[in-house]
Amino acid sequence: MMNETISIPVTSTSAKGRVLLVEDDETLAGLLARVLRTDGYQVEVVESGESLPAGSKLSAFDVVLTDVHLAGKLTGHEVLKHVREVHPTMPVILMTAYADIEGAMSAVSQGAYDYLAKPIEPTELRRMLSEAIARRRFSETKKPATDARAAAWARPRAGAAVPDRPDQPHH
Repeated sequence: MMNETISIPVTSTSAKGRVLLVEDDETLAGLLARVLRTDGYQVEVVESGESLPAGSKLSAFDVVLTDVHLAGKLTGHEVLKHVREVHPTMPVILMTAYADIEGAMSAVSQGAYDYLAKPIEPTELRRMLSEAIARRRFSETKKPATDARAAAWARPRAGAAVPDRPDQPHH
């Protein structure tokens, strides 16, 4: 079996991102991991859905990249469902050798970030990972307005005069 598992520090920001790769094909997993590590990503490889890290360890990743057809009891769709339940903002990208429009639409409707057809085009994978990680990081940095004035400014009342700045009075 594969011994590609590496330790991923939760606070690391030096890499482009932390990728959990769920792939039972040892050759493909090794190739994808090598390509992504060369590009600056931290990668942990697991060969089945049953090997997913638990709760807080799963949150150490920025994105999950999983094959649809996996050895073991869990499919990639079930991995997607589990990740979405535990970490709703974590992007999950599904990969399959049996790509079709219905499968892609189904995956996205279930909450997948995107759907990749094998053979994987490295340029497309890099683009997709970069966008998914950027979107997740952005969504996690957005905080609700805590200042009452800023909150009021963000929600103008219907028919109210809108000032040029929040500190100017309404006329």
